[in-house]
Amino acid sequence: MPDFSSLGALIALAILTEATIQFFIMDTPAFVSAVVKNTEFTPDFSPFTLRCISAVIAIAYAYNMNLDIFELLGFPSRIPYIGIIATGIIASRGSNFVHDFIKRYYNRTNIT
Repeated sequence: MPDFSSLGALIALAILTEATIQFFIMDTPAFVSAVVKNTEFTPDFSPFTLRCISAVIAIAYAYNMNLDIFELLGFPSRIPYIGIIATGIIASRGSNFVHDFIKRYYNRTNIT
């Protein structure tokens, strides 16, 4: 039987990934200038670049928390780290949805 109680950890992972991207990449010009040397800070990263950064961060978090989507759903995996990588990729895509939801909610509360 799948362990759906742990699915909340996947949602938390997506929120944590989005918060990390927002804090370290989008809101911190000094951090970006230090990482990308000899360039002006521009908050307009290409969507592909942000997806790649988000995926790497989410995979690192999933590895650290030992979250495996296949185990959560009750499917055994023959290759140990494939489930962790898949979990990170799913969470990184979920972070985009979390960002869009927060942005829409924030815009709606500012209008009224």
